[in-house]
Amino acid sequence: MVALALFFARSEPAAAVGVRPLVIDLEVRAGETAPFELILSPSGQRERVHVRLFQPTQLPTGDLTYEQADPDTFPTAAWVKLDRDTVEVPGAQEVRIPGRVEVPFGVSGSHTVVLMVEPETPTQGGGVAIQVRYAVRLNVRVPGVGVQARAALAGLGLVANEARRPFVRVRLNNPSPLDYRVEMEATVRDANRRLIERIPLQTEQGRRSGQTAARIYPGSRLDFAGRVQSPLVPGSYELQAFARYAEGRQAVARETVLVHEGEFALPEGRLLVQVDPPSLQLEANPGALRTVSFSVGNRTQEPVVVAAGTVSAGGGAADVWPLARLRSSFPMTLRPGQSRRISLTVQSPREQEPQGYYGTLALQALPEAEVGQEGAQPQQVRLPVALVLGQVPDPVLELGQAQYVPASPPGSVDAVSPGAATDSGGPAGSAEAPAGEAPGGTLYLAVHNGGLRHQVLEGSTVSIEDAEGDVVASGLTLSLPADPPWLLPGAWAQLEAEGVPPLDPGSYTLQIVLRSPDATLLDQATELVVGEEEGS
Repeated sequence: MVALALFFARSEPAAAVGVRPLVIDLEVRAGETAPFELILSPSGQRERVHVRLFQPTQLPTGDLTYEQADPDTFPTAAWVKLDRDTVEVPGAQEVRIPGRVEVPFGVSGSHTVVLMVEPETPTQGGGVAIQVRYAVRLNVRVPGVGVQARAALAGLGLVANEARRPFVRVRLNNPSPLDYRVEMEATVRDANRRLIERIPLQTEQGRRSGQTAARIYPGSRLDFAGRVQSPLVPGSYELQAFARYAEGRQAVARETVLVHEGEFALPEGRLLVQVDPPSLQLEANPGALRTVSFSVGNRTQEPVVVAAGTVSAGGGAADVWPLARLRSSFPMTLRPGQSRRISLTVQSPREQEPQGYYGTLALQALPEAEVGQEGAQPQQVRLPVALVLGQVPDPVLELGQAQYVPASPPGSVDAVSPGAATDSGGPAGSAEAPAGEAPGGTLYLAVHNGGLRHQVLEGSTVSIEDAEGDVVASGLTLSLPADPPWLLPGAWAQLEAEGVPPLDPGSYTLQIVLRSPDATLLDQATELVVGEEEGS
């Protein structure tokens, strides 16, 4: 379902009719006719509703765009017949709109038409304003002899975002006449074909919505990407991308890539071991025994000794370590290329208070030959741990003050590599500002977690409107500059959005959308005041 809100005034919108179903799937043989029905539910007031046919186009991001259908260039629209395309919906009564699809002979494959349902709302000036519209997808699938789903992968490689974090990127083309769902995954192996990491890939639309599977339409292309969490030191790597689609089919692409010195950001200090995952989250009931594990792998060609210690979260957060213990003995020695699974067990008294408990496991790695040597510099790895004990309500997030910091003028020492992507963002192109232009400014927003458990923030955005209601910026990535991006209970944190266009002094409205990996947490407007000393 896609609901497109179009507001022509700053006032609160009135209620609009409801529409169901929002997706209609029909399988119709060539030369046959299939009926369907739209049901419009009342909003409490009488409304006039239009239904128009639109042609969808799928973008590489996975999003759909729509334009009004022209049967001369989009013949599928001529198949769809509605008994009525304009109806009056009473305030307390459903209205049904019958329709049918008449499929001609000689066609096959998947065909999608969008039924755009547009309620009208009378304005004070006597005109008519479209308040909200619903894009109902009508998918018509026509079986044919020898018609099969096909997929082609291209452009597999490694790219970096502005923070020089590595991403796997690949394109999926659908050269077939069928639509289908697809899930993508990639693997990274070193020069000895040892598995370094398995990475789920998403489209941009999937990343925003938290969905791993995507639907691709005939003739469309989707761009997939996924963050490589493991450090990539200079050397040769083998990438493989796997597309699993159409209920059992698979496409595979393989590419060997060479990572050069300085191409991707590496952890500070030495790189001896790799820890996966980079953080631990678990839930348990008071009194129950829970175990979670992580791996520690030796990335060198010599034995490495790993030691472990614990650190409290601090900042008023409850400490996890009285409830948790490691099941493995430290220090431990890892042979070259060896990886070990380490278990962490959590158990609490039955009367333990339900809330979040936090801490950090501090690991140190040192080559065995350097153990005991004076001045040896071990690799430091911090593994955050979060335990949610019992039934804890979702955190209540509160917005604080927003502040805008303009970019430095072109030519100043600060005007370098601003970019709109952040550590948690997707792959990006060049980080350089266009010649003669200042890079974007930065927006800072304070957020408070008033709950008893942490909150993961991922995929949050901010849009900016000026005092006249004109959009200055839309959908800028709003990130929490922390790793992992956890907002601990009782804590304030500062979110950042880079690449903000120059803002003149005055008042602005910020539309803040805070998201977790699987839900929208907050959608709220707040004010930003840009002073004379801050404005561009």
